[in-house]
Amino acid sequence: MRKMIILSLALVFTTVAFAQPAAPKNQLTERDYMLKSKQQKTAAWVLVGGGFALSSTGLLIVVAEGINDLGNGFYDIVTGEETVRKTSYTGDILLIAGLVSMTGSIPFFISASRNKRKAAKVSLSMKIESRPILQQAAVAKIKYPALAVKFNL
Repeated sequence: MRKMIILSLALVFTTVAFAQPAAPKNQLTERDYMLKSKQQKTAAWVLVGGGFALSSTGLLIVVAEGINDLGNGFYDIVTGEETVRKTSYTGDILLIAGLVSMTGSIPFFISASRNKRKAAKVSLSMKIESRPILQQAAVAKIKYPALAVKFNL
């Protein structure tokens, strides 16, 4: 019996010791969040600008190839075969790469705005709160919208 009590106490103490939340190792400051936000926004604008340049170059190449191929051959309606085949996919690849690059910038813009919001000294939010109220000799909780102002110190 004595061994069982000692073993159960040892188990309780070890689970309590390991279940304690660890303190965060590196707390980011307002300045860190602002720097991170600025870097993410710069990366997002680089992706948008580079993607626009790639896609517009690819579109120009595709249009130029289409104009050049316009007089060279036609689609044969009777046999269903093309007389001129496309030989270069450079324009298509550039166009798709540019569109993917511009789409890839969206998460950077989103995370930059989140980090900027974390760095803000004052944050404003809406939330629903409940309040007990006496109605006909019974306590009922009513919910109402509330405006919350948070000051980061």
